[in-house]
Amino acid sequence: KDQTLSTVFNNSLNTMDDPSEHTPNLFTSSQFSSMEEQSLPIEAPSSEEWRHLIRVLGAHGRIQDAMNVVKERCELDPSFEKDESMFAALIVASGDSKNIEQAEAIFDDMRWNGLTPSVISWSALLHAQIRCGKLDAAFLIIQRMQEQGVTPNVSTFTSLLTGIFLNTPRDECFDQANETWFQMGVNGVEPNLLTYTAMIKCCCRGREIERALNYIDEMRQQNIRPSVVTYNTLLR
Repeated sequence: KDQTLSTVFNNSLNTMDDPSEHTPNLFTSSQFSSMEEQSLPIEAPSSEEWRHLIRVLGAHGRIQDAMNVVKERCELDPSFEKDESMFAALIVASGDSKNIEQAEAIFDDMRWNGLTPSVISWSALLHAQIRCGKLDAAFLIIQRMQEQGVTPNVSTFTSLLTGIFLNTPRDECFDQANETWFQMGVNGVEPNLLTYTAMIKCCCRGREIERALNYIDEMRQQNIRPSVVTYNTLLR
């Protein structure tokens, strides 16, 4: 049965997305060459598919394989140039692999390649710091962003609130989250479902249940429907 390159790639990707699969197969350029020899139709995976593969590898703790994926991409497509979104995907994957040194090295490498970090790559680095339990470093990234004239976005603040929930003592959690929520408003950033859910988690961890319920009411007023995760947070 004929398969396009994208089909083979996605079959491998779907296997990797299965949490029960601990040793996912990595699509390689050798498979690409084999398909060429068999005269199979070739439809290259999209950039989004490549980035997703990198993220999945990071979630499996396989940052070196994620780095190899970019190398494979360059071999499959000589015209390919690593853009900021690809660097950001590698930074996030490094964080998910709990390798903050690698994340910081990739961020520096991106700048050495002549790319100016935008909110996308700054947020990716902040995510990596959070995943590695480095909340103080994450707050410093916000400061560095602003010094560079980069305004944090909703993804940045959502990651920061998640970091506060995961890494702050219970008696400090709400106050720190509340200050971050205030700063989000100062920066003109509107919260979304994930941001509200992260804030509600901080309220619950800080035993501020009444405030958590107030945020649920605010979500409804903003026509943001609470998710199952949001409601489950209140029940824990």
